[in-house]
Amino acid sequence: MEAVHTVLLLALLAAAHCATAQTVYKVCASERVQSYTCANLKKGNTEANCLHIADSAECARQLVLGNADFGVLTAEEVLLASKFVVNDDTRIIAEIRHEERLSEPFAFETVAIVRSNYNGLLANLKDKKFCHPGFSDSQLWTNRVLKHFERQVVPQKCNKLVPKIEEEYDNLGSFFSQACIPGDWSRNDFRDKQLKAKHPELCALCDNPERCSYNNHLGSHEAALSCLTDRGGDVAYVALQYTKDYFGLGDRKPRADPEQYRYLCPNGTMQVIKNNNKPCTWLRQPWNVVVARKDKSATLQNKLKTWLPKQTMAAFLRSSKDTWQGALAQILFSESNHFVLVDPPNDSTVLSTYMARGRNETVNPPPAEGQQCRPSVRWCVFTPLEVNKCEVLKQGAYTFGLEPSIQCIAGASMWDCMAAVRNMTADILAIDAEYSHLARKTFGLAGLIYQDSDNDRAYKVVAVVRADSGITQLSELKKKSACFPEYGGLAWTAWVDAARSRKLLPRKCPSSVAAASYLYRACAPGADDNIHNPDGDANTRTALCALCPDNKDNPDANKCAANSLTNGYFADKGALRCLNDKRGDVAVIDLRAITEIDDSGIVKVNADYREDEYRVLCRNGSVSTQLGLLVDSKCALSTGVVGEVVSRGPDEILSKDAALLLMELEYWFGYGAKHYESALNMFGQFRGTEDVIFKRAAAGFISIFDKENVLASEFSSLMDRNQGCNLEGAGSAVAAVPALVVGLVAAVVAARRF
Repeated sequence: MEAVHTVLLLALLAAAHCATAQTVYKVCASERVQSYTCANLKKGNTEANCLHIADSAECARQLVLGNADFGVLTAEEVLLASKFVVNDDTRIIAEIRHEERLSEPFAFETVAIVRSNYNGLLANLKDKKFCHPGFSDSQLWTNRVLKHFERQVVPQKCNKLVPKIEEEYDNLGSFFSQACIPGDWSRNDFRDKQLKAKHPELCALCDNPERCSYNNHLGSHEAALSCLTDRGGDVAYVALQYTKDYFGLGDRKPRADPEQYRYLCPNGTMQVIKNNNKPCTWLRQPWNVVVARKDKSATLQNKLKTWLPKQTMAAFLRSSKDTWQGALAQILFSESNHFVLVDPPNDSTVLSTYMARGRNETVNPPPAEGQQCRPSVRWCVFTPLEVNKCEVLKQGAYTFGLEPSIQCIAGASMWDCMAAVRNMTADILAIDAEYSHLARKTFGLAGLIYQDSDNDRAYKVVAVVRADSGITQLSELKKKSACFPEYGGLAWTAWVDAARSRKLLPRKCPSSVAAASYLYRACAPGADDNIHNPDGDANTRTALCALCPDNKDNPDANKCAANSLTNGYFADKGALRCLNDKRGDVAVIDLRAITEIDDSGIVKVNADYREDEYRVLCRNGSVSTQLGLLVDSKCALSTGVVGEVVSRGPDEILSKDAALLLMELEYWFGYGAKHYESALNMFGQFRGTEDVIFKRAAAGFISIFDKENVLASEFSSLMDRNQGCNLEGAGSAVAAVPALVVGLVAAVVAARRF
């Protein structure tokens, strides 16, 4: 009987647990969401937890996969997601509207305002004066919105002799007699100044033509309207809300008489401003939304109304700040304290349908190749993940209105992509700095833009010896055995450069011959193939592969191959293994491969290596005074940027277009993005994987012409010195080049920019 009671008790407890257990829904939390917010979301009897994602593009993907249940997307992010998400997989369950504009169906609408005596038709804007709200970090509009009016009105005359951005402003200057288009026309300072010097008429209507800016006390849209009413403008492209305020259609005092102005419609007709409840607009931007998995959308829509009553976040947090609901409100509303959740339109819960109400131009596919003013930038990628990421970047660029467009070219390998760029079937390729010398030497490519990083994440090449080796100078490596990660890689190039500068290597070319003559033997993986060492002879190749280990499992395998499957000494860890096996006397390695940065930002050597077993030979010829691998940059053979994007040469028009496009991509999707930082993180993880196209360590791009950035300058100098056969190493030009020619080249480089 007692056993029966026990069974009944357990059954009752289990039933009670099942009755009280509740579903916990996973909400997307991008990198902008603070860790303590997600910790607070776990408080109490929570019904939601964070699913950490890199960006909103990944959130949409996780919704489709069923790993996330709901998340917030901006209108631009909805557009981007609609390109990759099957419409039947997700549903919009709420809009996020401003508390003072709950009855307005759109976050903003754009309008064109002209004087009442304008005679209509878009073609008649020729030689008129144009007032634009401008480009700035505080501007919430993307290029797609900011440039929509001019792209519809101004005839596009193609000129492939200049970069796309210059063609664009040439067309504007030819169409409008004067304008005020304030802010940065280009993300490249040199190009921006050049364009404004060429087209001062496009700044002539500004309050400050020299700076091409409106007065600081005016908002950009109000200033554009003031440019129209007070500075002789003929047409202004602005937000409808500011237009209503400016002309006193609400509670504000009018700054100009609305009877004197008209709405100019996209079909060329005009409408009165006063007493017009349905003005014609050029674009209509839907509100930000909460998106959920389709199978949970109805439940979550009701749950949200229970979790977050219809009040602003500011009001909600005053009463529920320390609850899990308060944490959820912070994730959904971000910093938008005056916004509330409302039901979406019943007929617009599908992503593409929702956006098509006002942004149909971006729901439609981009123009087919050959139908544009200039060709797309052909971006070569060579892994399935890189192809996927390239397609996301392509759609992101199109959604945000960045030009020229991107075409993703799938290569079989990195070498295949380098050949494609050389052979003009692709235009650009992103690579690790490890392969920059080979890109130049073997394939004739050139750096286009560098991937910048902080000093701790930059490459740092060091020459390592065993602590008990007795070797105390670089010069003592003569007739010693050396281990390199890869022939022609960073470590090889830096060591040859340092040895040349110390006058250690014989004056022979190519560098493989000089190194083989100087060393006893080496393992330089790839030294026996034509990609890494196209001009090496048989004897040199034998000497530079002699130290590589035989493959016991596959005796017929190439022991000098540049891959870890057949060569145990390949790559930086392999080179250090070669030293540890006491086959080599020195290993030249990039410290990135064996170090990591802990949570406190301290660089540490991986636990696999005992620092007291090593000592570093410094570039100046001496040995480090302390044991270990971590030395400063002055001791390293070389240090520099983590990677770069290469092309056929920075002077090609298409290359200039590509460089400027990459800077635009960084502005909108990089770490410094102001308003759309969570739309697409181009440098972060992609689908849980690091280093997809760009290095995870990259903080952004840096111009190849930037001489103030130490990492970029040192890397650029290393590549330049070793592109040909530099017999002198660092600090010396090739002896055969006259000083006058060097001066002329320097002058040309100083003059050329993106």
